Amino acid sequence: MVTTVIDTQGPTVTLQTSQDALTVGQTATLTLTFSEAVSGFSASDISVSGGTLGTLSAPSVLSDGSVVYTIGYTAPATGGAGQISIAAGSYTDQAGNQGVASNTIDLAIANPPTVQIKQVGGSDAVVSSQASDNTVDGMGEANLEVTIQSGNTVLGTTTADSSGLWSYALTSDNLTTLGQGSQAISASQSRSGATGTSADFAFKVDTTSPDVSVQAVSGGVINSAEKTAGVTIAGTAEAGANVKLAFSSGVSYVVTASQQGSWSLTLSGCI
Repeated sequence: MVTTVIDTQGPTVTLQTSQDALTVGQTATLTLTFSEAVSGFSASDISVSGGTLGTLSAPSVLSDGSVVYTIGYTAPATGGAGQISIAAGSYTDQAGNQGVASNTIDLAIANPPTVQIKQVGGSDAVVSSQASDNTVDGMGEANLEVTIQSGNTVLGTTTADSSGLWSYALTSDNLTTLGQGSQAISASQSRSGATGTSADFAFKVDTTSPDVSVQAVSGGVINSAEKTAGVTIAGTAEAGANVKLAFSSGVSYVVTASQQGSWSLTLSGCI
C-alpha cells in the first residue's frame, strides 16, 4: 500500500515581544511562533528597521506542533526602536509550501497582544455531539486571559499557558446561543489597556440528529412484477447524510442524500 499525504497550505508565523515601547538601548526578547516545522529560516530573514538582533535560538516544539524560536533585540543608541517583521516566502514548511508574512511589531510603541484561534471542533471545523468536539484551541500571549466571543456576545474566558497555548470548551449554553449551522467566533487579550483581537474563525455547529423519511411504496405491497421490473424507494434526509436501508432479508444499502436533501434507491430482483 502506498500512502500519499496532500499538504498545500503554507505555514504561518506570529511575532511577540517580552517588552515594547522601548527607549534608547533597552532590550527585549522576541518570540517567533511558526504553525509547524519550517525550512530555510534564519535570523537574516527577520526584517528590523532599527536596532540590532542577537542570536537565534534553537527551535522548540510545543504540544500542538507549533515551533518556537526566540531572539534578543536591542534598541539603537540614538533614535527610536524599530519595527520587526518576517516577509512572506522567506521560509517554507517541510513540504515546500511558501510561508505567510508575519504580523509587524513596532517596538517603539505599546503593542496589543497577538492572539489567534487555530481550531474549532477538530480538523473538520464542525462542532458535533461527539466528546471533546466542542473545543476551541488557540495561541496568544503567555499567561494572559483570553476572551472568546461571537460578535458582541461574550461566550467565556480562559487563560493562555506559559507557552501561549490556550483552549476553551464551548458549553451547552454557548451552543444554544450560537445555534445550529455556520458560525464565527473571535478571541481577544488585553494588556495595559491595549486589546488585541483575532480574526473571526468560521465553523459549523451540528449537534442534532438528522431527520430522515421514507416515502411509502405505492399500495404498501411490492408484487412479483414490480420486484422484477425494479422498485424505487425514495425519501428525505439532511443534505449530504448517509442513509442506510436495511431489509428483513439481511440485505442493506447505503445512499447519500443530495444537497437538496433528497435520496432514492432503485432495486431490482434482490429485495
